[in-house]
Amino acid sequence: MNVRIFVHAIATYSHRMKNDVLEKIRDRSVVAAVTHDHARVWLLNDESRDPVCEVTRATPIVRHVRAAQDHHGHASEVAEVPYFTELAAVLSVASNVVLVGHGVGKSNAVNRFINHLDVHREALRNRIAATGTANITAMSGGQIIEEARRKWAQADH
Repeated sequence: MNVRIFVHAIATYSHRMKNDVLEKIRDRSVVAAVTHDHARVWLLNDESRDPVCEVTRATPIVRHVRAAQDHHGHASEVAEVPYFTELAAVLSVASNVVLVGHGVGKSNAVNRFINHLDVHREALRNRIAATGTANITAMSGGQIIEEARRKWAQADH
């Protein structure tokens, strides 16, 4: 698969590291900040501000599209299915998931990820406890976790 999981800034992917990540997440509530290019995952009820893992979308090889169009809606979903598949695999072991996205409508990767789950991973879709929108590119990890906790509380958990 073209998607890599980065664990605490280690830029190499291995089966052992993925299993370590899955064990940290297993049966825990997590928050995932999902953008077009990557998703960071934290434990919701942990004091650490460091993400447990990061799932990064492979850079698509775009053909017959000008470079300026690469991230502006033309051919931008080329590598999205493998990215969402890998993110779903990571989140599938969590007990509950809070998703925080950036943007509105089609530009919000959380909305596209939820659509992916509706089609491919309905069991995980049922464990999405809350969703929200925030300016996650300008927020620290701690601020994202606090926003997710607010969304979690608003959803009566």
